[in-house]
Amino acid sequence: MDKKILDQLNIAFEALQEKQSNSPEKIIEGYIKKYEFALNIASSNNKRELANALVSLKGLARGYLEVSSNYSQNFLHEMDKLESLLKNQ
Repeated sequence: MDKKILDQLNIAFEALQEKQSNSPEKIIEGYIKKYEFALNIASSNNKRELANALVSLKGLARGYLEVSSNYSQNFLHEMDKLESLLKNQ
């Protein structure tokens, strides 16, 4: 896995955890589980499963905006950065 993607995956995961600790939401809990799964898979050598886990992260930031109109949240920016990296790989 590309180091930039792994680093951004960790940054976005931490931002999601911070959001959840400050303002718990069921949707964020689901995102955390997806990110945690991707991080766990990243430490293995299963490239196919990792690719599937990363694909499942695409569109989550946009999906969150369907339930919230607050665009200026740190976790959204970090998720968007990851999605951009995934799109360009």
